[in-house]
Amino acid sequence: MPDITLPPSNFERQDNQTPPARLINWYAEQAPEDPSRAVNYIPRPGHDAFATLSGGTVPQGLFYQPGVAGGHVYAVASGNVYQVTNAGVVTTLGTINSTTEAVRFAATITQLFLLVGSSVYEITDSAVTLQTIAALTGEVLVDIAGINGRIVFLAADGDFYWSEILDGDNVLGLNLANAEANADGGVALVVDKQELWLLGERTIEPQVDTGQAAEFTFARVTGALIDRGCTSRHTVLREDNTIFWLGEDGVFYRANGYTPQRISTSGEEERFQTEIQDGNGSSIRAWFYTNNGHKFIGVRTPNQGCHVYDLATERWHEQKTTGSTTYAPFQIVMGPSNKPFALEAGFLRQLNPSTYTDAGTAITREGTPYLPARRAAPMFNFALDVADPTASFTLETSDDDGTTHKSRGSQTAPHKWRSLGRVTAPGRSLRITTTSSVDTTLRGARYNDREL
Repeated sequence: MPDITLPPSNFERQDNQTPPARLINWYAEQAPEDPSRAVNYIPRPGHDAFATLSGGTVPQGLFYQPGVAGGHVYAVASGNVYQVTNAGVVTTLGTINSTTEAVRFAATITQLFLLVGSSVYEITDSAVTLQTIAALTGEVLVDIAGINGRIVFLAADGDFYWSEILDGDNVLGLNLANAEANADGGVALVVDKQELWLLGERTIEPQVDTGQAAEFTFARVTGALIDRGCTSRHTVLREDNTIFWLGEDGVFYRANGYTPQRISTSGEEERFQTEIQDGNGSSIRAWFYTNNGHKFIGVRTPNQGCHVYDLATERWHEQKTTGSTTYAPFQIVMGPSNKPFALEAGFLRQLNPSTYTDAGTAITREGTPYLPARRAAPMFNFALDVADPTASFTLETSDDDGTTHKSRGSQTAPHKWRSLGRVTAPGRSLRITTTSSVDTTLRGARYNDREL
């Protein structure tokens, strides 16, 4: 009873003659250092209803940091700033001057600030207030970050400003420097290991807080200039004790010290690069969440899907919302009790590995294993090992590398299909799908089993 290998990663090929695999709304459990281990497909978490954001149909941003601004989740949508408690109680704190533009957040231990366009707002647990900061007048601001009790503001020309300690709207005239190594324009800020990274269009310049006053507060880390740029400020993440970002070349990187380490594959990069070439690079977003011992980084594109990297297995899969070309959440944060929360149009959802729908909407899961063949041979049967016997799976086969598919019908337990014709060289693509709202974990597949 030969087993069929379940492809462990989206767009992976067995060889250069086989079509790229698809792995949608499942993720693979298999250690990359031990490819002999069987691959399981685990359903990505579903969404539970948590809070309704009245009037918030256009998502703009989401924030949570323990102990900041009352320890609540803060969401921005359609120009409204919402406070959401751990019990799901929503309070509209006020409005900002844009109803569509994505926002950025930065915090100290006592203050929370929001940047939209070049406008800076302070958020408390009861109000949102526009701040007038004289030193920033006339600057085109692109990002904001918090480090060592200060708020740092990055301008499009590469200049950056910083506040006094625990006084985020107090920026003195001399609290100014620039990315001096390469004047390639500012894109994003991120803080890691007490370093402030200035990400530009072509280079990245880490800075360190010297502890000195005024214009000497920050200094470039000697020998740490990184010759790699950033496509979108919204793709920059600090997780797993390092920094991740989408490079200007459409490659997704992880920092290994001061060296960019490529973690995307050609399949993802083709789609990232398409978005960049179409002028949508700045709209690509990245987010992070944990689930069942796995840490995931999602890269959500406007038109080329949402591609998710599993830090535990170093594999990619795709997440998609039924009826959409991408994944509905605009942003995901780890919220109170270390639970992942997702901002969608009009709603705040909670991700739950024990939920198998998206707030009641079916999730379509898809995997495409490949059956290689050196010569023509009959395919008598095919079977899946499924966690829940009540789950219904549909099988389709393709003998032209996935160009066309023939439906072989749907099955519940025992999830077996018979009389599947002949497989000709070089092989056959199989497409397995399910919309069942139960545990659809796949533990294996086999064919031509005499016991079937």
